[in-house]
Amino acid sequence: MHSIATTLNARHALVVAGDGQAPDAAELAARLEREFGVHVAQVRTPAELERVLRDGAVVALCPLHGALSAAHAVQTACQVGSPCAVLAYGSDLEPSAWIAALRCGAVDVLRVPAESGDVVARVERACALARNAKLQRDATLELERYRRFFQAGPVIVFRWRAAPGWPVEDVSPNVIQLFGVSAEDFLSGAAPYSASVHPEDLERVAREVQAHASSGVQSFDQEYRIVRPDGEVRWLYDHTVITRDESGAATHFAGYVLDVTSLERERRTRTEAERLLLQAQKLESLGILAGGVAHDFNNLLTTMLGEATLALGSLAPDAPARTQIGNVLSAARSASALTRQMLAYAGRASATPTPCDLRAPVRDVLRLLESSLPKRVRLTVELGEPAIVLADAGQIQQVVMNLVLNSAEACGEREGLIALRLGRVHAVLGGVERECVQIEVEDNGEGMSPATLARVFEPFFSTKFQGRGLGLSAVRGIVQAHGGELQLSSRQGVGTLARVQLPLSRETVAPKSPISSPAAARGERVLVVDDEPAVARVAARALQHFGYSTAIAASGREALALLERAQERVDCVLLDRTMPDLSGEETLVLLRERDPQLVVVLTSGYEEAQSLVAARRVSPNAFLRKPYAPDELARAVRAALDAARAPQGAGPLS
Repeated sequence: MHSIATTLNARHALVVAGDGQAPDAAELAARLEREFGVHVAQVRTPAELERVLRDGAVVALCPLHGALSAAHAVQTACQVGSPCAVLAYGSDLEPSAWIAALRCGAVDVLRVPAESGDVVARVERACALARNAKLQRDATLELERYRRFFQAGPVIVFRWRAAPGWPVEDVSPNVIQLFGVSAEDFLSGAAPYSASVHPEDLERVAREVQAHASSGVQSFDQEYRIVRPDGEVRWLYDHTVITRDESGAATHFAGYVLDVTSLERERRTRTEAERLLLQAQKLESLGILAGGVAHDFNNLLTTMLGEATLALGSLAPDAPARTQIGNVLSAARSASALTRQMLAYAGRASATPTPCDLRAPVRDVLRLLESSLPKRVRLTVELGEPAIVLADAGQIQQVVMNLVLNSAEACGEREGLIALRLGRVHAVLGGVERECVQIEVEDNGEGMSPATLARVFEPFFSTKFQGRGLGLSAVRGIVQAHGGELQLSSRQGVGTLARVQLPLSRETVAPKSPISSPAAARGERVLVVDDEPAVARVAARALQHFGYSTAIAASGREALALLERAQERVDCVLLDRTMPDLSGEETLVLLRERDPQLVVVLTSGYEEAQSLVAARRVSPNAFLRKPYAPDELARAVRAALDAARAPQGAGPLS
């Protein structure tokens, strides 16, 4: 039993049309139902015929003549887009009628009455033709959909010949949207494909194509840039299939290219963001490490300064050891300055702009540079007349350090020469000509290309000659924050000149006040709280030297317990900020809760700003930064006690 309806998925597989002029219609329909076991639709009007054709009729048997003729059925099928095969039937023996039916599009002519076998054979043949017509129509529609997709979409189909320049043999019409070159120009040879590939990528692309063609692979992928006639650069993803001859040699390349410019930009943006995050994390880690090292180092220096000062005070004026101990004190003070420079270089130092002669911070930073510069690099320094600016000395040191280190890196493996010059010049700052202080750092390194020079101020931009500092973006930020400008000029193979210009200040540098003897103690008792035993001991001895009675606690909890059971009052607490278990800030809160009037001097190897921010809930009466000398400690304690007792009631630090 045949199952045409199931095979072709049609509601009406077979249709017999016939009006009153075709009396054989009913008989023919009944025969087809018996032979094929399917329902056969009988239609009697043109409207009914159109409906079943739209419903997917497979074969329509129509009379040779009349309103429902085969010619009419063919015309209707074309109008509705149906692949139905029209089979003409009739008893007319005139050949002209048969020929007319075939010419109008009928697939066959059935003479009725007819033998059952003849009917079955002709209907099955018509079914096969209908099936093929349907497949062809579907394929045509699919191709049309793809054609519209390619014309409107981003995918471009190419076929190239395996020849120099990759001549284009076929390309989708939408190529002009991406390449800016018409399909006609590609196909005519006026625009070889290779001419569109970015010059910087062409050699790599050609090398990869040749390697794949020689390797025997069937397909490969590439990413590269093209340059449009208007100069715009686009990124492409290229999937290529290789056609080979019998010997295996590549004859053609076919495939598609896709514009991935936006994806490439997103990828580069994401990569750059990840790099910046990593760089920021490294800088933050550097700052944390520098702060920790400085804190521990300052504890050691506090002990050194205290012990050396006390030892010096116990010697006779003509004692030979006074010179040696004086040298120890000088070295300890230099080491203290180095810790501040280290914090400034790591971006952890607080900014305190004051009038200063830039020659002093430049001289100070030279000590760090002596151990940082390679032996092959020679640094010359020219310091002119006094150059006073309103600036944070530590940040200016950071600027000089970065510029000199960048110059050293730029020298590479060659014998480098760096010239550091400081002087006063007339320059235009902020659109106004004025007298300025100028710092120049000039090297004979490899120099920078115009493209690199245009990008050096981008945040964290680096080349192989940069990377030991915070980058020129941070350097310029510091300079601009001081009201100045940073200028760079460079020539490849010659070197680079960095010029910093800062406004000259008419203020005078405050002279260093002579070290006065701290006011003697007035019977006060000081509790020294520090987890470093050496620091606690030297602080207590120093205070005792100036007449204070002292007690020592190794932790915050020990200090609180001592105060609870103390038979003598405690007038002042010298409190270390960084301690285990109970921190200095936490201890300060508990001390204030116990006695709001208790004088507390907070001390730390970290910067003051960092310590006071951390102690934001309750402020100390004073802050003393480590390392401190005995006289500095005594003066800080005396000042805090006097301020607390003053009639005006000078409050704690805010």
